[in-house]
Amino acid sequence: MSCKNWDSAYVLVASRPWKIKNREQLDEALEIEHKHFQRVMEEFIQWLRDRGLNLGEKAEESLSGRISELYTRYPCDLVKSFCEHLIEEDKAQQSDVYIWWGGEPTNDDCYALFTLFFEVDPDDIGKSRFDEMVLRNMRAIINIAERERYNLSSYNEYEPQVWKAVFS
Repeated sequence: MSCKNWDSAYVLVASRPWKIKNREQLDEALEIEHKHFQRVMEEFIQWLRDRGLNLGEKAEESLSGRISELYTRYPCDLVKSFCEHLIEEDKAQQSDVYIWWGGEPTNDDCYALFTLFFEVDPDDIGKSRFDEMVLRNMRAIINIAERERYNLSSYNEYEPQVWKAVFS
């Protein structure tokens, strides 16, 4: 039997993975994800009704409005902010850094909402171009992270050694 798990933040999940580098890609993702969010929100309200939870029209509108406000702030406004910083970084010096937005919810609400990443060609390892590229890309990620440090919190704790290994 197939069923949908509406536990916690499912309504906030992106419809598909997005690889974003510029404002046009961001605008396309936001437009499609807004439509997806509206469909999923309607589906969620219907799911509640089907299980005998009749909130009434006013309460359903209030619930939809509050979840919509949350969705607009997090992740949409957050992704916009990170994208603006990425665009600024690329104006200063082009990088290979992208925003990946997407993921699947899990039973502990731990899914990849979005992340900054860059890809490397294994054939470039050991070459001077590789070192320069990794240095520039890591510098772009660190610069963006420094500007967005107040948004880099998580409910999961990571061991300090992990961060030390990533940034040392």
